[in-house]
Amino acid sequence: VMTAPQFTRPLHNIETIEGTNIHLECRLQPVGDSSMRVDWFVNGRPVKTGHRFRPAYDFDYVALDLLSVYPEDSGVYTCQARNALGEAVTSCSVKIHAKKDLILDTQHPGGLEKIQYLEDASRYRRTEQVDEMVTVRPRFVTKPKSLGNMREGQHAHFECKLEPVTDSNLKVEWYKNGRPITVGHRFRPIHDFGYVALDIVDLIAEDSGTYTCRAVNLVGSDETTCSLECRSSSQILTATQNETGLEQIQYLEDRSRYQRSEIVEETTTQAPTFTTSLKQVNIKEGQRAHFECRLIPVSDATMKVEWFHNNVALKSGSRFTETNNFGFVAL
Repeated sequence: VMTAPQFTRPLHNIETIEGTNIHLECRLQPVGDSSMRVDWFVNGRPVKTGHRFRPAYDFDYVALDLLSVYPEDSGVYTCQARNALGEAVTSCSVKIHAKKDLILDTQHPGGLEKIQYLEDASRYRRTEQVDEMVTVRPRFVTKPKSLGNMREGQHAHFECKLEPVTDSNLKVEWYKNGRPITVGHRFRPIHDFGYVALDIVDLIAEDSGTYTCRAVNLVGSDETTCSLECRSSSQILTATQNETGLEQIQYLEDRSRYQRSEIVEETTTQAPTFTTSLKQVNIKEGQRAHFECRLIPVSDATMKVEWFHNNVALKSGSRFTETNNFGFVAL
């Protein structure tokens, strides 16, 4: 039964200095409502999404990241959630103090005009040379901060800055205690134009450990580490309460795992068929678009799903997120 939106965890006020990054987050109910719409506002006006303003909405997790903030970014930020049954809002105050050594206005208008002319004349030449001139190894300019005394159910946020920012061959991966992190609802990595981050939602004690961010390109590699300490609580039970039953479950899973794989490979003889079609979307600039459909067969390991815009293949990135999970296809 669907209900009106309700924020179970509100936004909190933030005060910082310019040049830093800000992370706003809250929790929203109900989950699984396809008609739910989440919008962000600053001083009553819609927030324009882009490289510096990055909204996120997944399950009940709602967040907004502001990168390299300016004093002009100060104000009252409001998150509004709406569905067919009603709406809910949560707000917070963001105050950013200016640095005295940062001057935004030109001190020489004539020189500024000349610089702008030279930039316009050489813009395309620089763009063509970017891919050819990336001959430096990755380097972490800043390191993520370690987090201690975290409690189960809280969120962890690591972030750092990486150079070079225009290397298309640069690959960034996160590891926990030397093992690659499995990306999913709880683990959300971000890499966008030198900004690297990892969000861990709904912490549990087993998330404690040493986290390593490794960057690799054609020239070399670099890595940086941080630690996370999460205290366990009696509210979340991760250990088995019936060891005999657990052993039997593990035995059944191991025995049937390969049987399931063999059956899937032998019975996948059906051509792909969309059981539901995409719906037309009419929204305003700056809002988020969501497309979804259903596809069978759902257990074909050779199935490949691609999205196109005006017959040109889409490139996955921070703005275009693709999902293909057991027959559920979304963009």
